[in-house]
Amino acid sequence: MKTNIHLHQTHHTLADFEGIFTSLAQLCQAEGLHLFPESFLAGYPLQDLVIQRSFIEAYNNHLKDIDLWLKNLPALNWRALCGGLEYELQDEDLQHVRNVIYELIPGTGLKKVYTKRLLPNYDIFDEQKYFTRGSDNCFYQFEDKTFGLLICEDMWASSFHDVDPCQLMMEEIKEKNIQLDGVINL
Repeated sequence: MKTNIHLHQTHHTLADFEGIFTSLAQLCQAEGLHLFPESFLAGYPLQDLVIQRSFIEAYNNHLKDIDLWLKNLPALNWRALCGGLEYELQDEDLQHVRNVIYELIPGTGLKKVYTKRLLPNYDIFDEQKYFTRGSDNCFYQFEDKTFGLLICEDMWASSFHDVDPCQLMMEEIKEKNIQLDGVINL
């Protein structure tokens, strides 16, 4: 069975939630799997804005709007994987921010499927300042295919990091005899 995969590279100003939502609605028309880059749902680069209360509230409302939009769509034959943020708040206090991949499902809604494991902290990158890293592999099913999911740096293990997500994924593939059709790196 043929699987259609659509790659979308867009450019949005950080926190341009209206523009991001409009692009998402316009681009996700064709059947198949739509792939959007790391932090697509928030914009990039994030820097200190990612921990400001007004941004967090606006972003969480943006996710609610996307979720409602998806739930009101008929169960169409497309899915999207989008980079975004997941906030963990406790009594209004920020506990964790995660750099994640969300799956968007028409007729169902939005759900987190993967958390970035390697957080670069060199050159212009200071992700360890903002994000809590993930710890689990993700094997994503679409149609009759299985894909391993990664986010950017996860693909490039180096001496800057103490884990190698690709190696950990390969170990789980062998251990569980997973038939992998490919790797998607947002």
